[in-house]
Amino acid sequence: MTVTAILTAGGVGSRMQKDVPKQFITVNDIPIIIYTLQQFQKSEYIDKIVIACLKEWQPILRAYSKEFNISKLQTIVEGGETGIDSIHNAFNGLSDDSNNDNDIVIIHDGNRPLVDEQIIKNNVETVKKYNCATTTYIDVHDGVVRVDSNLNIQKSDLRREDIKSTQTPHGFNYKNLKEIFGKITDSSWYISLADAALNLGYDVKLVKGSELNFKITTPNDLTLFESIVNIRQGNV
Repeated sequence: MTVTAILTAGGVGSRMQKDVPKQFITVNDIPIIIYTLQQFQKSEYIDKIVIACLKEWQPILRAYSKEFNISKLQTIVEGGETGIDSIHNAFNGLSDDSNNDNDIVIIHDGNRPLVDEQIIKNNVETVKKYNCATTTYIDVHDGVVRVDSNLNIQKSDLRREDIKSTQTPHGFNYKNLKEIFGKITDSSWYISLADAALNLGYDVKLVKGSELNFKITTPNDLTLFESIVNIRQGNV
């Protein structure tokens, strides 16, 4: 059984207000995408990596991967119009002759660099044990309300105990993922590939994540990540 990690790095990062895509912003001279890749490179549960990346940034990503010894990186493909399209491109980049139905595919956002080994392990082992899809989650600690398009609060029975916030990684076996891509007609309709799987009738199990496994999307996210990196590296 082979476990492949598919990473998405196709976003332009408009909310980050930078001249480079968010995944290529450097923190202490290391790009965010490399921090993420390093987590999968050192994981004992991952055999190979495929990345969907902006076409013009692919040579830069190859150079960074060589510089930082990301030896598990097998293929870089072009990103798509949506996140699911990018994942589909990466899935198609897997060599058919090296995959079988029981292989596992772990999908992760390239700009979630603080994913840890326990989260990766739990996704892999849950897919393997239950032959299901997985999505990583964290509990919601703040109050939640339902609103309309004008931000008027609507009467609702929403309780935070009944709601989870989802993250990546998502996990699939190769056979189910291939079937799911064959059934998706409009990728923009789904929040994520795990959402698509659930709506298409596949069993999706929750895997516990971490508040540190956040997605770097805004300048505040970047500031928080910089602070964590500096603390871990003893720079404060």
